[in-house]
Amino acid sequence: MRQFLWYFIFAASLFIGYQGYVNAQNFRETQGDARNAVCKAIGQTPEACELKGDAEPNGHSTGVTGRTYQFQTKGGPFLAECKREYTFFGTWSCTARAGSLM
Repeated sequence: MRQFLWYFIFAASLFIGYQGYVNAQNFRETQGDARNAVCKAIGQTPEACELKGDAEPNGHSTGVTGRTYQFQTKGGPFLAECKREYTFFGTWSCTARAGSLM
């Protein structure tokens, strides 16, 4: 029984480490959602947004639990924070607010 517990702890540690690594990657899949969140925050539809569909963020920050992108708009810098529905599982969702990574 004791040996099973150690195998379980080892497997859980590997799982958490790998999922944290995956979350910390700067994938383009969330950049589009981040851009759309910024467009919504400045009151524009994604189709008519001042940020073009291929707009690249000015900066980004990634961590084990999420990703943060900075976009420059006419109204100043905006941050889009993307997190998963559950820490390591689920779909990504982004929210935006005025601010800067610096």
